[in-house]
Amino acid sequence: MKWAWVIAVGTGLMMVVGTRADDAAKTDHDRLQGTWHLTSLEINKRPVPVENLKADKGVRVLTLVVKGDSYTFLLGENRLDMTFKMDPGETPRTLDLTVVRGPDKGKVYHGIYKLEGNTFTVCRHVEPDKERPTEFATMPNSGLMLGVWQREKPE
Repeated sequence: MKWAWVIAVGTGLMMVVGTRADDAAKTDHDRLQGTWHLTSLEINKRPVPVENLKADKGVRVLTLVVKGDSYTFLLGENRLDMTFKMDPGETPRTLDLTVVRGPDKGKVYHGIYKLEGNTFTVCRHVEPDKERPTEFATMPNSGLMLGVWQREKPE
């Protein structure tokens, strides 16, 4: 009888932990929905001036739009369509971006992320199918990029 009780309690605890991880994933997934603009970018330990990524009249041309499981970069008239999966149960939290069309279709960018209020920070390789970074930093010749996005205010 004791073993049955121990197994029941253990199973219940595992279900609670699993549910909390699912809830956290849903929360981050839900919180990421919307339109974001890039505020800073670093590649291979070199800052990329964000002001260079704007049109002549100051209009942002680099935008991230997240809707459902869709994660789309818009750079002027170019776009990169991906789907995404988040795992907030990992430390640091992980993000997988799967390309849905074009020459890299099916390839995955493995990254890490932080979502703090209206700021979304992502570190990943500039090329798909590379190892996931372990920290929010880039190094010379690492192929890593670190981007910080700010949520667009709803109109």
